[in-house]
Amino acid sequence: MPSRVGLPEVPCVRCQERVAGLDWGDRCPKCHAELKRRANQLSRRISLVAALVAAGLLGWRFPVGPNSRMWIGIGTIMTFFLVRNIALRLAMEFLPD
Repeated sequence: MPSRVGLPEVPCVRCQERVAGLDWGDRCPKCHAELKRRANQLSRRISLVAALVAAGLLGWRFPVGPNSRMWIGIGTIMTFFLVRNIALRLAMEFLPD
C-alpha cells in the first residue's frame, strides 16, 4: 500500500515496524502514543511545581484581600496551563526514544 507521498510502506523511526501512510522519519501511532504519554507525565510534574512556585510568590508579594486572592488564583491557574503547554511541546521534541 503506498504512503501519502506515493512510496511503499515505510518503517517507523523507533520500532522499525512498517506502517501504511507513514512519512519517512515519522513514528508509528503506537510509538507516538507512548511518547505522548511520557511527555504528559513530565509536563504535568513540571507545571505543578511551577504553579506552586507562582502561588507562593504571588501570595508572598500581594497583600491579603478578596481581590488579591482572586488574582493569585487566576495567576496560578494560568501559570499551570501555560507551563504545561510549553513543557509538553518541548518534551515531545526532546525526550529520547
